Amino acid sequence: MLPFQKYILKKIDKSNHNLIYQPNMYIIFYRLNADLQEYLLSNKSLYKWDFPNYPTDISFFKDGVCWLNSITHEEICNICVESEKEFDYLRSIGIEFLEKSFRQINEEEIITEII
Repeated sequence: MLPFQKYILKKIDKSNHNLIYQPNMYIIFYRLNADLQEYLLSNKSLYKWDFPNYPTDISFFKDGVCWLNSITHEEICNICVESEKEFDYLRSIGIEFLEKSFRQINEEEIITEII
């Protein structure tokens, strides 16, 4: 058993999603805690996370709203920041954004999930 499997909250089978057939394709939701956080942070690059050792295309939800989602093989990461202060803090610690300044997101851009 892989280290993160014991933290699974929900697993959705997407093998036949969007006219693409890929056997064993799932969206898996995990409960984040100190052990899982330490394990995920042991890999120093978001884009080196790949199954089976790390979840692929990882996303993080806060209160049912997607805060961060990634497409590992494309080296794409989207971060939904809630304020200019949060945007400025993330830039100050080295996060690079395509947009040069904070932009309030539109409701249709928000990804939500009931877990």
